[in-house]
Amino acid sequence: MATFDDGLDEFGWQMKRRVPPGRPVRASLEENLTPMIRLVLRRGLGPDPLVKFVEQRAQIGCDQPDLARPLAQELSARWTRGTDPVPMRETVVGP
Repeated sequence: MATFDDGLDEFGWQMKRRVPPGRPVRASLEENLTPMIRLVLRRGLGPDPLVKFVEQRAQIGCDQPDLARPLAQELSARWTRGTDPVPMRETVVGP
């Protein structure tokens, strides 16, 4: 039986697949999710897993545009946990 988390993670997987190669995944997810979350906050419209996620954290139907960015950051962090490359020192060869 599928759970809410399964649906949300499936939605996240679909969103990650849409990120163009070479673009930072987390930043791209935040950029794409923020307007979607604003719409959910204002009207309650959007993909079911996203609407349920927002309903658990905010009151739908109220204009709370400042809340969209932190919620997008929370989801982006969840979906990219352990997948974004870790910055490393540059290797220099030669004198």
